[in-house]
Amino acid sequence: MQKYYKKRRRQTDPAHPKEITTRKFRRAIAQAQEASDSADRQQRRKSLEMDESAQIQRQLIIGERNRLLYHQQVDLDLAAILQAEFTRFFTTHPALTVDQLVRYILDNVTYQYFARPTTLDLTDQTTVVDYLMNIARTELGRKQATFADTKEENDFYRIVVLKAIDECWVEEIDGLSQLQTIVTSRSTAQRNPLYEYHKEALRSYNAMRHDLYHRITRHLLMSTIDVNKKGEKQIYFV
Repeated sequence: MQKYYKKRRRQTDPAHPKEITTRKFRRAIAQAQEASDSADRQQRRKSLEMDESAQIQRQLIIGERNRLLYHQQVDLDLAAILQAEFTRFFTTHPALTVDQLVRYILDNVTYQYFARPTTLDLTDQTTVVDYLMNIARTELGRKQATFADTKEENDFYRIVVLKAIDECWVEEIDGLSQLQTIVTSRSTAQRNPLYEYHKEALRSYNAMRHDLYHRITRHLLMSTIDVNKKGEKQIYFV
């Protein structure tokens, strides 16, 4: 088409264009249109296939939210969640210092901490995790003492976990959307965009699970429970 135009552009009048009726050009235009339609179909199919990861994650998240919302008893293994979060903290700080440990406690466990564990063996995972667990139990005990009954306690746990789930899911959806754009651009580098997307989506989901435990721990321990003038308990999160 370009060669044809360059060869005959001086012979044409832009003010009075003529339709190209030769079979060769009609076939070229039809092939170009078919190629464009095919590329659009492939892109739509890729988008749908990429969305499968998000759909699976969405089903898991919605299932957990519904279980928390509609079940009277909150089946939550707090000790396991705290243990996992404190273990994550230790393993991500291979050269843990006293200052790092104190900062973590004040930011994520309790404001009521005035010690300086200079004699604690910071190289031993069990020692550090047990130390954090003891502080967490004390802080959690303060909150549990304010609940009038089991229902209030369960409602508190429900609110904490739902808040953590919603925060993590909003960030996960945003991340998956950005990931789809990034991975699609990698197809030009001779990579399989679907494989890349699902691999990164799984990595992102696993990272979200760690973040979820971190947020549950922080909301659970750092939140404040106050009583308003009407005698109603209100929860404030940092």
